[in-house]
Amino acid sequence: MSTSITAVVGAQYGSEGKGAVVYQLALDYGVHVRTGGPNAGHTIYHMGQKWAMLSVPCGWVNPNAYLVIGPGAVVNPEILADEVMQLEAAGYEIANRLIVDPRAMVISETTAALEGFTSGSMHKEIGSTGKGVGLARVGKIARGCWPGADVWLNTEQPIGEDGAGLAGVGLERCAQDSDRFVNRAGRVLLEGTQGFMLSLNHGIWPFVTSADCTAAALCSDAGANPMNLGQVIAVARTYPIRVAGNSGPLPNEISWDQVGPNGVEPERTTVTGKIRRVARWHDETVRRACRVNGATEVALTFVDYEFPILGNALQKRAVYELSGEYIDDKEREIRCPITMVGTGPASLVKL
Repeated sequence: MSTSITAVVGAQYGSEGKGAVVYQLALDYGVHVRTGGPNAGHTIYHMGQKWAMLSVPCGWVNPNAYLVIGPGAVVNPEILADEVMQLEAAGYEIANRLIVDPRAMVISETTAALEGFTSGSMHKEIGSTGKGVGLARVGKIARGCWPGADVWLNTEQPIGEDGAGLAGVGLERCAQDSDRFVNRAGRVLLEGTQGFMLSLNHGIWPFVTSADCTAAALCSDAGANPMNLGQVIAVARTYPIRVAGNSGPLPNEISWDQVGPNGVEPERTTVTGKIRRVARWHDETVRRACRVNGATEVALTFVDYEFPILGNALQKRAVYELSGEYIDDKEREIRCPITMVGTGPASLVKL
């Protein structure tokens, strides 16, 4: 059996609903890989409960899957340990199948404090979450003072206010070369963070994140053989958003009371809790994201914003009857097939 890799990437400015797509596909993949950093949260709804994941791959809902954090990731050990503890307390086995590559970079409390969170200069200048992710990557590039292996291999190092180390939350065996799992025979899903227009190389500089957010970069950050990448799912929302503040250009920007036929309740970011900026659909943004990422298909989310009557609908026939023409138009605009439609926070329909 050969290795088959699928990448899920954001086609706009992040918060497109990638978590919901990964959740929908979770049972089909034996290895789930997350890179990125805790400046991006993926929200899923499982067994009636909402989970906002900053470190652990959303594929944890598949009890038989390996959960991998790749060498290109930036990890806050305290956040990771807290997520594992919360999931374990809820009855889900995580620690015994979580792999963290020793080369993954670590954000210390000092690193995060230097960026200043939402009161720091980076947030004021470009809308950064200020979580220290960019500064940790700078340290890695400069061969600086934030080596990940010291933390992942020293499992007794105290983490958090309670002083427990990684061994204290069952992660004493988590440090392993991730490429042994990512390139094993079977189906692997790479869970991208943020969005194409936030890419360091492809977004509108300087209003970008500190890394590339493409399928190619995902393979590199995960240690995955790019020759095994067979499917790229680009996730786009009907009304794209950007984080609050001076976060950069947003074509067709509108207010939340102009969304859809009646307006909707403003959304807030998973990480900072601030009200997001919102805009009408911009076809060239998604078309370019599909082209650069080599997208094989698109998941179109928040269709219920355009068609409120579809709110949380799960019937493919209803989706086609009410929004089929709209979906067909979007396919023509972006030149890529739309294979999934999101109709609510926990509702995704395969077409």
